[in-house]
Amino acid sequence: CYFELELYKEALVDLGEALCRNPLYAQAYINRGNCLRKQGLHAEAKADYGKAIELDQMNPKAFNNRGALLLKDGTYAEALADFERAVAIDPANEVAVSNRDMAKQRCADAQEGIEARSSVYANRVRAPSA
Repeated sequence: CYFELELYKEALVDLGEALCRNPLYAQAYINRGNCLRKQGLHAEAKADYGKAIELDQMNPKAFNNRGALLLKDGTYAEALADFERAVAIDPANEVAVSNRDMAKQRCADAQEGIEARSSVYANRVRAPSA
């Protein structure tokens, strides 16, 4: 398989042909999204994962993979929502459970950072001027 050999351009050609033959093949969109993500084409990968979800709303891989992309891009709340959906579909999916836990931590860390910055700002605003 081209993907395992890291031949992403070749994999994209094959996946494009598969989608021409069957544009309702959700797994092909997931696989193409994976290739696009590996090439750094995150917007395109996100679109393909979204299309896979549109075609098969019960596919935990589509939600998990889009969540992983969102997590990498720093969109923690959206990533967490995708991981939650993946786990809801397949509670035994250890990768999705682990990713969900990581997203929860990143959301918490981000919230703590926001609160800390807000506190510092509030203290500066209240500080008497000399």
